[in-house]
Amino acid sequence: MRLTSSERRGHPRRELIRPCKVQINASGKYVAGHTIDVSSGGALLSLDRRANLTPGDEIDFGIAWNSGVIIRADEMSHARVVRVVDRNDQTESVAVALTSQQRNALAA
Repeated sequence: MRLTSSERRGHPRRELIRPCKVQINASGKYVAGHTIDVSSGGALLSLDRRANLTPGDEIDFGIAWNSGVIIRADEMSHARVVRVVDRNDQTESVAVALTSQQRNALAA
């Protein structure tokens, strides 16, 4: 897939708005949020509170695929923040890329 200078995505994205949970690996803290879109390579996440994430930060995140509110540890995916899309005083949105190990596990 060839990308133009205005398009950096390596995987087609699909709009998907579902609750999610993010664990910030450096602090171990959790932040609630929701997905905006997802692809086989990552996701765009909107967090319910500001977490001050920066590109390169590592996280684990899980998506609530059904009506249950509990996301188990084995349902979490490891990812790296690639960019902060929007940030204000209370919330932020971040684009994350799944690690290559996580992409390989999902493909299996």
